[in-house]
Amino acid sequence: MTSFHIPPNAWDVHVHCLDPDRFPYKPSRTYTPQPAPLKSLFSSLLIDNIVLVQASVEDGETGLLQHLDECREEQSTRLARGIIATDLQGLSPSQFDRYHEAGVRGIRIHGSHGGLGDDLDWVRAQLTRAARLYPVKNYDWCISAQLPLKTWSSLADDIVHDRGSELANVTLVADHNGMASPADIDSPELDNFLRLVASGKVYVKIGALHRRSPGDLHAMRPLVQLFAEKAPRRILWGSDWPHVDASSKGLLPAAPMQGVGTVEELEAIHSWLTPRQWSDMLVANPERFKTLDVMQTYRSYSHEYSKEVERKLVRRIDLHILPLVVTMYLFNYLDRNSITQARLGSIQKDTGVDGVVWNTAISIFSAGYIAMQLPSTLLMTKTQPHIFLPGCIILWAIVSGSTAATTSPGGLLAVRFILGLVEAPFFPGAIYFLSCWYTKKELGVRMALLICGILLSNSFAGLISAGILYGMSSIGGLAGWRWLFILEGLATIIVGVAAFFLLPDYPATTKWLTEEEKIVARGRLAADAGSEDILDEEDVSMWKGIQWAAKDHRVGLFACLQMATTASISFSHFFPTTISELGFSDTTVTLLLTSPPYMFAFFWSLGMAYSADRMQKRSPYAAVSAVVAIVATLCEVVLTDQTWARYGLTFVVCAGSFGVYSTTYTWLSSTVVRPPVKRAAAIGIANTLANVASLFGNYFWLDEYQPWYRQSWGAILAFQVLGLACILALRFSLKRANAKFEKLGDEVSPEDEAAVGRMDHDSQRAVLNGFRFIT
Repeated sequence: MTSFHIPPNAWDVHVHCLDPDRFPYKPSRTYTPQPAPLKSLFSSLLIDNIVLVQASVEDGETGLLQHLDECREEQSTRLARGIIATDLQGLSPSQFDRYHEAGVRGIRIHGSHGGLGDDLDWVRAQLTRAARLYPVKNYDWCISAQLPLKTWSSLADDIVHDRGSELANVTLVADHNGMASPADIDSPELDNFLRLVASGKVYVKIGALHRRSPGDLHAMRPLVQLFAEKAPRRILWGSDWPHVDASSKGLLPAAPMQGVGTVEELEAIHSWLTPRQWSDMLVANPERFKTLDVMQTYRSYSHEYSKEVERKLVRRIDLHILPLVVTMYLFNYLDRNSITQARLGSIQKDTGVDGVVWNTAISIFSAGYIAMQLPSTLLMTKTQPHIFLPGCIILWAIVSGSTAATTSPGGLLAVRFILGLVEAPFFPGAIYFLSCWYTKKELGVRMALLICGILLSNSFAGLISAGILYGMSSIGGLAGWRWLFILEGLATIIVGVAAFFLLPDYPATTKWLTEEEKIVARGRLAADAGSEDILDEEDVSMWKGIQWAAKDHRVGLFACLQMATTASISFSHFFPTTISELGFSDTTVTLLLTSPPYMFAFFWSLGMAYSADRMQKRSPYAAVSAVVAIVATLCEVVLTDQTWARYGLTFVVCAGSFGVYSTTYTWLSSTVVRPPVKRAAAIGIANTLANVASLFGNYFWLDEYQPWYRQSWGAILAFQVLGLACILALRFSLKRANAKFEKLGDEVSPEDEAAVGRMDHDSQRAVLNGFRFIT
C-alpha cells in the first residue's frame, strides 16, 4: 500500500522495455543494461498508462513497435504510447501513418553520451531535422531530448523568441528534469530553462531524481517545486524504469540506482506538490500522449490514408452494429404486434375483450409510449447505449411475456400500457445511436434497414404465429396465443442479453476500433455536420435541447409528417383482420397471406432509401411513395367485392406507406444535426406525435366498418394527403434555407468574425464549412 493516492488515468511517461533475446542491442552500444522484458514492466508499474521510450542501446524501431502491439493485445485496459529514437529520415507519409497507428507519439534525441549534447551545433541540427519530419508537422509529434541543462539554456532564445526558427512551432520534452541538479539552483542556466518551460513550448519530465542527486533524493525538492510553480501545465512524471526500483524485480541496476524505488520517489514528489499540481502532472498534462485534438489529427491524415481507414471503419460498423440493431428492432415490433396475430386465436374470448375495448387495448400501448417518449429519449444522450438499449429490450420482453397471464380486460389493458412505457425508449434511441456512427450520406439506407425491421417483423409474425397458435394450442393446458407471448418474450430476452455484451457505445470508447479509426469516426461526423463543436457538446442540458427543438419550425413539420404517416399505417395493427374480411375464412391461410405484402414493402422501402442515399435527396422519394400509397388507398375505398384485387392493393399500400416512413426519420436526423441533445429532442418530439396518431388511428378500424372498412381507408387517405403536404412544405423550407446559405457564402467572408458571430448556428456552418440541408 502507498501513502499517496494515484488518480485514475495517470501516466508514467518514461519507461524502457529491454528484451535483448528478441531484439538485440546495438553492436556499438555505450553501455549494457540488464534485460527488462515487458512482463517485468507490467508487474512493476504503479500506474497503468505508459509511454515506452526507446533507449539508446536499442537497435532499430522493431522492438518498440512490437512492444506497443503487445501492450495493446495483452493489456487492453492500459494505454501505451511510444517515443522512437531511430533515425526516421527518408520514410514516406504512409510509413509514418503506420507508426502513428501503432502508438508512436514522438521522436527522441539522446545527447548524454560521448559529449554530443554539449555540441550546440550538433543539437540544433538534430532538432531541426526532427522538426522537419512529416509526423512532427502533421501529427504534432513531440521531440523528446535528453540534453545537459546548459544546452537547453542556450536553446531558449531559438525556441522562445525566434519565430522564424523551425523549433518555434514544435513541442519539445526535456527528459530527466532537463538534467538539472541541486547545484544548478540560482544559476543563470536554470533561470533560462525555467523561462523556456514557462513559455509553454517545452514540457519537463520530473523523475529519476536519484540520477541527478545520488544518495539524497530530497535535495531535488527545490527544483521540482520550481518547475511546478513556474509551469504547472508543463510538468510530466517518468519513472525511468527499470533504472528505478529494478533490484526488487531481480534486475541489477548500476550503483547510483540501487535501492531507490518508484514508491519512494513518488511519495517524495507527492509531498512537495499541491493536489492540483500532482493531478496535472499525472493526468491532465500527459493527455497529449493519449491523443491529439480530434480534428487536428483527422486533418493531418493524407486523403488516401483517411479514405482507406474510413472504408475499413464503415465495414466494421456495418458488421458489428447494424445487424444487431436491426435484430433488436425486429423483436421490438414482433413483441408489440403479437396481439394482432393473437386476435385470430382465442385471446378475446379468454380475456373478455371485444368491440371498442379491443381497439382501446391496441391504442393504450401508445398512451404509455407517449408518456415516456421525451424523458427516455433525452436520457439516451446521457446513458451508455450498451446498457440503455439492452435494458429496454429485457424490460419489454418481460412485460410482453406477461400478457400470457392476463385473464380479464383490466389485466390486458394494464399490460399493454406498461408495455408502451418500457418500449418507448428503443426506437428513437436506436435512431439517435445510429446517427452517432454514420454520416448523413450513409445514414439513409442503414436507418431504412432499421425501420424495415418493422416490415420483416410483420412478415415473419404471420408465419411464426401460424405455427405457434395451432401447433402449440393446449400444450401444457395453455392456449396457443399464450404460448405466442411466452416464446417471443423468451427469445427477446436472449437478444437483450447478447446486446448487452456486443453493443458498443460511441466511437471514442469502442475497444474494437483502432486509435486512427476512432479519430476518423469522430472527425468525419464533425466534418459532415459542418461544425467541429459537435465533439464538445455533451454538456448541453436536456431541457435546453427541448427548447431548441420546439422553436425550430422544421421539427414541427417533421413531427406532423410522422403523425400523418403513423396514422396512415394503422392498418398494420389490424392487418390479419382486414385480410380475413376480404373473404379468407381459414385462419392459418389468413396469417400466411399477411406475409407477402410486408416482404414486398421491405424491398420497396429499402430500394427507395438506397437510391435516396446515392442521390442525397429525400423529398422526391418520400413524395413518390406518398403518391403511390394515396392512389392504392383510393382504390381500396372504391373497390368492394374484388377479393384478389383488394389483396393485391395491400402490397401497394404497404409499400407506399412504409416507403415514406423509412425516408423521413433519416431526413430528420440529417436536418437537425447539432447539438446532439437537440437532435435527440427532435426525434423524441416527432416520435411522440407519431404515437399520438396511434392513439386515435386504431379507432379507424371499428368492427362496425366491416367487411370493407371503407370509412377506415378514407381516414387513412386523408392523413396520406396531409403527409404529402408536409413533404412538399419541408422541401420548400429547406431549399429556401439553402438559397440563403448560398447568398451568405457569396456575401460574408469566413474571416469576418463579427459578421459570422451574429449568425445562427446553421448559417455559421454554411459560411464556415459549406453546410447545406438535404432536400
